[in-house]
Amino acid sequence: MRRQVFHLSAGTEKIIAGDLSETIPEISKDELGSLAHSFNQMARTLQERNRILGEEKEKTMANVDFLSMMVHDVKAPISGCA
Repeated sequence: MRRQVFHLSAGTEKIIAGDLSETIPEISKDELGSLAHSFNQMARTLQERNRILGEEKEKTMANVDFLSMMVHDVKAPISGCA
């Protein structure tokens, strides 16, 4: 039981530090084993959400770059005529 609690505690510390790859060994089929299973599911869900957020951030930055170029191209002839 102490070992399971130690694994859960260590895994929680790694999640806090940003390491979402940590998994907890599901040693038993009791409440602590169920908690370890839930912890592992939570870590996988967080990893997937971080991946999706990263992809969305990349898309947003690409759109910002594109719009910046478009605004520049539209303004350039106007400011050149002045």
